[in-house]
Amino acid sequence: MLALVLAVAAASARAGEVLGTLGSVHFVDRDSQCELNPGLGYQTRGFEALVFRNSDCRLAVYAGREFEPLAAGPVGLSVHVGAAAGYDHDAVIPFALVGAAVDRGAWTIELLALPHRKGAATVLFKRALDGGE
Repeated sequence: MLALVLAVAAASARAGEVLGTLGSVHFVDRDSQCELNPGLGYQTRGFEALVFRNSDCRLAVYAGREFEPLAAGPVGLSVHVGAAAGYDHDAVIPFALVGAAVDRGAWTIELLALPHRKGAATVLFKRALDGGE
């Protein structure tokens, strides 16, 4: 699956961003949760796909759409909606994430809150494939 995401990214390099995740934080006592959740994905025209290690310590895939309703200069607010597969408890989990991002040209860093997972947040890194021009 990771090879597929990378192939799509390479084929569409002129119009998208590479996505990367490093970890998530669970503010509720959840000893069995994996806090290190590396992932790699691709986003183009608001559509996104990501392969990552989920909080259940398993390989997971996510597909969704990002909406950015509010931006002021380099700071923006966004909503991500989609679904992920690869968790222990459900075959497919719907996701709705709320984010705040800082755009630094070729790089964007976004902090995302996961309202469906009480007390959880993650950080998403984006790298524009066109150099941010």
